[in-house]
Formats: sequence, C-alpha cells, structure tokens
Amino acid sequence: MKNKKQEKILLTVLFLVLIAIIVIPTLNNELKFSKLVKEANVCFDSKNYKQASELYDDALSLSPIFKDTESVRTKLSKAKILNESIDNFNKGMNSYKNKNYESAVYFLNKVPKEDTENYNEAIKKLKESIPLYNNQIIEKANKAAANNDFYKALIVIDEGLKYDNNNKQLINLKNKYEKQNSDLETAKMEAKAKAEEAKKEAEARAEAEKYKTKKITSSDNYNVWRVYLKEGEKTFKINVKDGEEDNVIVKLGDHIVINEIGMGTYANSVEVPSDGWYNLSVECSMGYSWNFE
Repeated sequence: MKNKKQEKILLTVLFLVLIAIIVIPTLNNELKFSKLVKEANVCFDSKNYKQASELYDDALSLSPIFKDTESVRTKLSKAKILNESIDNFNKGMNSYKNKNYESAVYFLNKVPKEDTENYNEAIKKLKESIPLYNNQIIEKANKAAANNDFYKALIVIDEGLKYDNNNKQLINLKNKYEKQNSDLETAKMEAKAKAEEAKKEAEARAEAEKYKTKKITSSDNYNVWRVYLKEGEKTFKINVKDGEEDNVIVKLGDHIVINEIGMGTYANSVEVPSDGWYNLSVECSMGYSWNFE
C-alpha cells in the first residue's frame, strides 16, 4: 500500500513538472509578446513607424498562437506602409525644393491615401511638379532629337507620359519623333543596303581583277597570256580576220589546241585538269581575237 501511494505521489509530481515545463515558457513568451506589442503601439502612436515595425516583427517571432496576432499583423502592415510613405514624402519634398522635378514626381506619386497626414500635400506638390517636369522632359527630348537620337527622345517622352498620359504637348512631340525616327531608320536601312551592294560589287571587281588574264609575252607573230581556268572541259575559240594567210597555232601549256592555216573561226575543246593558272600561247601573224567558253 505504501509503495502504491508513493508511486501516485511521484506520478503527480512528474505530471506537475511536465505541465510547468510546457506552461511557464509559454506564459513567459506571452508576457514578452504583450510587452513588445505595447511598446510597438506607443511607437506607432508617436509616428515612429520604423521602430514600431521592428517591435511588431519581434513580437510575432515569439509565437503565432496568441489571440492578438492578427491585429498585430495588421498594425505591422500599416506601420511598414506609413514608414515607407513618410520616407517617399520627405524625398519628394526635398527633390521639389531642389527643383529636381523628376525625382519629386517619382517619390510623391508613391505616397498612398493611407498616409492621411501627408497625402493631400503630396498630391498638391505632385500637381505643381508635373508641368515643371514636363518642361524638363521636352527640353531633354528636343536635345536628344537634335543629335538624331530619336530613340532616346521617345524614351524620355514616355517617362513624362507615365505621370501625365493625356498631355497633348507630349503626345504631339512623341508622334513627331516617332515619324522622324521611322524615317531615320528607313534611311539607315537604305544606306546599309547600298553599302552592302557596293561592297559586293567591289569584291566582285577585286575577284575579277584577281583572275584577270595577263599578257606576259608580246611580239608581231607570237604572244603568250597567263590565264586562270576552272577544272573541266572548256571550248577555245579564235577568230582570225585579216592579214596574209599564215599558220595559226594555239597551245595551252604544252598541249596544241588549234593548228590551222588562214583566216576563219576555229574552235576546239580542251580538258582543264584542275583550277589554276595556265600559259596560253598563240603563234599567228594575222589579226585575231580569242576566248574560252
């Protein structure tokens, strides 16, 4: 009986210890959670949204099970929005004072309605900044267009239309530079095509000159040319048209192609063994012309 009683006491003690191990840290975290939330609320009410965000984050990192978690998440989201909004508002106002209207428009446009303290002032200064920014846009676009950089001019104008998309002056300027950019691109393409054609013609002339027949021996009745021939069967023609009748002897290298007497048109086929340069000799005292086909 005594042993059973001791066992019951021991089990009870162990159970209480287990409960304590589970409950005490939870209670401790809940106390920390409540303390951090209170501190965050004080910061939020004093408009120190950055510090409030950090404290709300710390509180939520303890545990997601406490009953106030959802409201804390809502407060955290609002604190982050307002903290970012104040930062954008201050940057926008500083830019406005320094006449940097591009930055002023960018930052003031990011102030949301949730920021009830700064929203109306941001909208007021935004409306003042946009026309001034548009003037800067037009100046930059015209400067780029003066250098025929219509692409850059159009990018600049689109930046202005992003905040003032119905501005007729910007729209008309965009239409103007789009046409000029199109005309410029067309002219560039035409110039490029002409340049490519001229290059091809120059290459063709250079290629023709490279393989142009060269006369290497010249006399009254014996002439030798250096000719470039492609591999395969070729037809050689010679037209003997005036002078006293005499022998007409044509050789390609050591091979006799034509061996005739007197005036007339003579032709013969010859097999060219490979691409390359060959000596063509013509022994004839009469006037003549020749070609390969």
